[in-house]
Amino acid sequence: MKKNVLIIALMFFAVIATNAQTPILKSGIKLENIGKIKTLKASEIKESYLGIGCEVLDRDFVNYDSYKEYLGDLGVKHARFQSGWAKTEKQKGVYDFAWLDTVIDDCRGRSIQPWINIVYGNSIYGGGGDMQSSSSIPTSEVALQAWDKYVRTLVNHFRTRNFEWEIWNEIDHHIYKGSTAEEYAVFFIRTAEVIREVQPEGKIIALALTFPGATEFVRGFLDSMKEKGKLHLIDKVSFHGYPKNPDADLKKTQELIDLLKQYDERIVAFQGETGCPSTEADWKRPYTELTQAKWDLRRALSHIGRGIRFSLFTISDFSYLGDKLNTKGKLKVDKNMNVVYAKQSYYAYQNLTSLFDSSLKATDPEALSIKVDSNSVVYAFVGENNNLSVVAYWNSKNPPSKSLATRDFLLTIQRAKIKSPVLVDVRTGMVYQLPESNIKNVGKGVEYKVPVYDSPMILCGKEFLEKRGLLKFD
Repeated sequence: MKKNVLIIALMFFAVIATNAQTPILKSGIKLENIGKIKTLKASEIKESYLGIGCEVLDRDFVNYDSYKEYLGDLGVKHARFQSGWAKTEKQKGVYDFAWLDTVIDDCRGRSIQPWINIVYGNSIYGGGGDMQSSSSIPTSEVALQAWDKYVRTLVNHFRTRNFEWEIWNEIDHHIYKGSTAEEYAVFFIRTAEVIREVQPEGKIIALALTFPGATEFVRGFLDSMKEKGKLHLIDKVSFHGYPKNPDADLKKTQELIDLLKQYDERIVAFQGETGCPSTEADWKRPYTELTQAKWDLRRALSHIGRGIRFSLFTISDFSYLGDKLNTKGKLKVDKNMNVVYAKQSYYAYQNLTSLFDSSLKATDPEALSIKVDSNSVVYAFVGENNNLSVVAYWNSKNPPSKSLATRDFLLTIQRAKIKSPVLVDVRTGMVYQLPESNIKNVGKGVEYKVPVYDSPMILCGKEFLEKRGLLKFD
């Protein structure tokens, strides 16, 4: 009896192992599995472009204690929090930061630097808005003065622990009635000047745009700031975006970056909030935990592959008022907001953060004459001595599918070489030896016959993984 149970158990684990390798094994290329990515904790990573969202704690939509143990293991180096004016000041002039102290200190204790989105109103003041995401900015003089006092107290309280302050959230969204670009500029200036007074070295983030293509709103805001001689108050501009195809709005992103440079070369743009659900409930499409993992990886790499800092929304599923569950989290929760398990997207992002710290710098693939077919995209990263270290690629034509099938195609690198090339499926973390028969010298370059599907693969040297301690053998 025990022998039969053992056989069944072995068969079960064999199926799991096979399924983990399915994306490669269906390609027809015989690849030898030589190991798996050893994931790193945040404490083991010095710097990174990659972050995670820890939003909605200000409205008690999620429980920080339920997911905090997963946070450091994810390997991110920065995390976004929302300040929660209404949660902090329930009685006029009385501020209780205990709830925010707890999460900020715990996050920093896990080697992750928080950044704070100062946002949403407070209904104890007439014209002060409310604590919901649909809240308008404060409008009455009484509420504005209370806002100034709150911001001054907030920044002073956290000035030794937080160094980036984002002013409001998605002010350009259609749900905000009556907030024009010019009105936001006035509100931004008064808030930013309070921050600079208390923490001169602090960095101030503007806009938190709903999507990068809001050019008219951005231009109106910048024109107003320039007219008032206040462009110097803007250090960074954050933007969001939730396209069905994670590669869809990158042209708009570049247009935003170019627009900002027209006003001030100093202003940096970055992705502050973006993500994908793991169920179809949110967008009425057949989303699954598999397609979420693919989407997140493509979205992240398409930004850091352009040298753009990136924050993924969000660490945990959460519940809006009522029974509606937002499933964009990397962690599955139950009705009590307790973590049930880590989704595929958690492990996929964990692989990504371990592979791509800030020692890797994005470079122009065309400068190295890296070519792929018309249905795919390619990103290149250089490491020590500006040598090519990593090439990431995937099929970008359509949104991620449920399919694990791959096809074969040629990836050509003309002006650089990768020694002892291996392939990594970032989604699974599996590392494969590419057969020598699939590597062909072409002139001064090299042609690689590799598998491709709608999730990122990377081509890198085996030495790159070994030197960074990223290759483990199961």
